[in-house]
Amino acid sequence: MIQLSPEQHAAVYSPATHIAVAACAGSGKSRVLVERIRHLISSGVKPENIACVTFTTGAAKVIEQRLQCPACNGSGYVENGMGGDMPEMVQCNCQGQCIRLGHSGTLHSLMLKAIRIEYQHCGYSSPPSIASEEVAKQLLEEAQKETRFTPRSEKEAQKLVALDVPKGTLTKGQAFAAHYHQKLAAAGLIDFDGVLRLGLRVVKAGKLPFKFTHILCDEMQDSSQMDFDIYTYMEDESVFFCGDFDQQIYGFRGACSGFEDLCRKPEATGFTLFRLETCYRCSTEIAAAAESVLTLIPNRPPKRTISHTGPKGKPVIQSFSTFPDELGWMAANLVANAADGSCPLNEAAVLLRTNALANAFREGLKARGIQVRQQRSASRLPGWQKAQAIIAYQVDPDNDFVALEYVKVCMGAEFAKKVQKQAAIEMRPVAEIVGMGMIGDDDRDFTAAIQQAVKVGVPVVTLEAIEKLHTESADLEELLLTMQRPEEDQSGEGVYVGTAHSFKGREANDVYLPAFEDSSFPANRDLSEETRLCYVAITRARNRLNISWCDERPNQFTKRIEQMQPSRFIQLIERSMK
Repeated sequence: MIQLSPEQHAAVYSPATHIAVAACAGSGKSRVLVERIRHLISSGVKPENIACVTFTTGAAKVIEQRLQCPACNGSGYVENGMGGDMPEMVQCNCQGQCIRLGHSGTLHSLMLKAIRIEYQHCGYSSPPSIASEEVAKQLLEEAQKETRFTPRSEKEAQKLVALDVPKGTLTKGQAFAAHYHQKLAAAGLIDFDGVLRLGLRVVKAGKLPFKFTHILCDEMQDSSQMDFDIYTYMEDESVFFCGDFDQQIYGFRGACSGFEDLCRKPEATGFTLFRLETCYRCSTEIAAAAESVLTLIPNRPPKRTISHTGPKGKPVIQSFSTFPDELGWMAANLVANAADGSCPLNEAAVLLRTNALANAFREGLKARGIQVRQQRSASRLPGWQKAQAIIAYQVDPDNDFVALEYVKVCMGAEFAKKVQKQAAIEMRPVAEIVGMGMIGDDDRDFTAAIQQAVKVGVPVVTLEAIEKLHTESADLEELLLTMQRPEEDQSGEGVYVGTAHSFKGREANDVYLPAFEDSSFPANRDLSEETRLCYVAITRARNRLNISWCDERPNQFTKRIEQMQPSRFIQLIERSMK
């Protein structure tokens, strides 16, 4: 039995059918989600009628592992206990503890499954394949030329094509988007944003091929308006939304205020609201500092961050004349704390507002002999595009676009032209020409794709990154989807140096927030979202929080020395320390 706090217990065992859980940082939100699933199943709900929707495939994997029986690790089989070189495997007597839900993963992966079943309703003649970024960009540029539409920016173009085009008279932008959608459908492809666009069309028409009676969603504050629309049209008897509106930091990705609005007036939509306000991560002083900055957000729904761990010392706020002075102080602190055992380097994190600043501190600390974790963005690894094309071909070798991209990657552009020419001469599909003797039904799996990637020289580090994503993905289609937008990662030993965005969902014993200056943190953007990002950064710390700023700092782009002012957040944090 998992011991729950009174506020966690109330949310898990509530008889309400529509529940919103507003959780502060470090309040055990994932535990509540898992225990709610266990409660539903013990109450007679079939696991296949439950959908658990997470923000990342990695988060879904963590929840799946928590639902597994520790004896058989989710396989359903254990050794018979007789020993020997070849132990016999027998069925585990876990009495239903190994739970297999109807869906556990992202909303994108769920909608992709629905689209591949209801493809005809979406305007496709066969289940669509995931278009690589290169192919999607090529089709986007062709659509712009053919419709003679010039968007003001790439962001505007992406925003237009992410939405379904209304019926009736169209603007030039909508006509361009419709043409792009038609080109994708003709090619049998679907892009990343199109998964939700077409998924909404499926659920709106009542064509969702899965029957879920219970939907549980994590990180609801990161949901877009289209996500909320999909949930609205999905058939369900029970909804359980978990999130923290104070951690809504992805407005630039389309996150909307839907969850915050729901928590402000839950009764208006028939929801019962529960608050998880006990933080099991941060010290009393760090929780108070985090609470203090939130006072900048107007009309914020009531919710507190109350430390369960007790006092451990006030946050340290330091000012310096120059960047080298700040860097030297930080390096000395890291070395001293690692030496006395109070905080090994692996338990420390340096969080910045931008990637440019993170790179400057990463290189600066390394130059001073501090071991720093290796920064790695999977989508920029060498051979990543090749691996995508190869896996896409394993998934759908009958698609002409996919097959041709595979040939370009493995055999070069010139050979691809020869294949196209041969297909035209023989009046046969390109995929048929490519597929002759190249792939069989038994080869359409991940192992075959990796073997082919090795043959064409995809580096080992890239293959390792893909294999990690594959362990988190249910199938190859979901793997391809995840490869479109992989999360940034860091590997190796040492202190973590990155952006506050990249460290969301993690924690460290000691957290450093340098370059804490106005125009840097907060940046000159929406102040409410910048404030929430500050809350996220502060609440990553368990024991110690170190904040610093400089009188002057080199601009990371122009390299000019600029005069700086302390962040407006500092004054609020100092008040919380009195």
